[in-house]
Amino acid sequence: MDINKILSRLKAIKGQLGLVISMVENKRDYFSVMQQSMAVNGGLKKLNCRILQYHLKNHAFKDTNAEEQMLDFERLMEVVKKHQSCKS
Repeated sequence: MDINKILSRLKAIKGQLGLVISMVENKRDYFSVMQQSMAVNGGLKKLNCRILQYHLKNHAFKDTNAEEQMLDFERLMEVVKKHQSCKS
């Protein structure tokens, strides 16, 4: 996945989130709001995976020594653990 595809996906998610906000403002039924909100959440999860894939393919562990690679890996894992509810 390239940067343009990531940006395109982010813009689509932004539009979906705008719809959720509009639905709440207009007091739409909460089953519909929740369904749309869950779609936004699913889109963000997929996006996070694609960003991670992009990073690993294009940036991680390139032209670095073993110590820098380990630090990069540890930083990456801290982000994943913190935001994806991963267990140690």
